[in-house]
Amino acid sequence: YTTVPICLADKPSDADLIDIVRFVSTMFAGTTGALDMVLATQALAASEKDQPDRLIVPVGPGGDGKTFFFEHLMKSVWGGAHGSCPCSMLQVAEEWRKQGHNFVGCAWLSFDEAKPDHGVEEEVLELLLTGGWLACRKIHEAETHYASWPTTGRSWCMNINDIPHI
Repeated sequence: YTTVPICLADKPSDADLIDIVRFVSTMFAGTTGALDMVLATQALAASEKDQPDRLIVPVGPGGDGKTFFFEHLMKSVWGGAHGSCPCSMLQVAEEWRKQGHNFVGCAWLSFDEAKPDHGVEEEVLELLLTGGWLACRKIHEAETHYASWPTTGRSWCMNINDIPHI
C-alpha cells in the first residue's frame, strides 16, 4: 500500500498540501520503508482488519515534526476516528481504566511523548497490542466495561532522551 484509501476530513489548501508533501518526504528521508509501513498500517486500520501486534514508535530529538505528523495530519485523515491519547495511559496503572472509554471506536490511537521518569505498564501495552480486553470505567460509574482495539492503528511518539527509561 502506498496511500490511505479514505478522504481527508479537513481539506487543506494547495499551498498547505505542497508544504505537507515536502515535510513528509523530508521526515522519512533516510529511513528504509518507514513511510510505507505507516501507510500500510493506516490502510489496515481503514479496512478494519486486525492489526499486527505493533506499535509504531517514531523517535527523534524533539522539534522534528513527530507530533505534527502523528497528531495533526492523522487528525486530518481520520477526523473523529483519531484518538489523541496522553502517554499516562501506557505508563500509569489506573489511567487506561479512567480514560479508555473516550477512545472506544477509534481507528487510530496516537500517544504523546513519554514521561522519562515513568516506565511502561506492560500488561496494558500487551493487551492493547494483542487485541485483549481492557477495563474502562467512567468516573463515578458503578460498572466497569471492557473494550478491545484489535483493528486500531497505534503510534507513540518519543524523544531520544525518553527511550532509556522505557
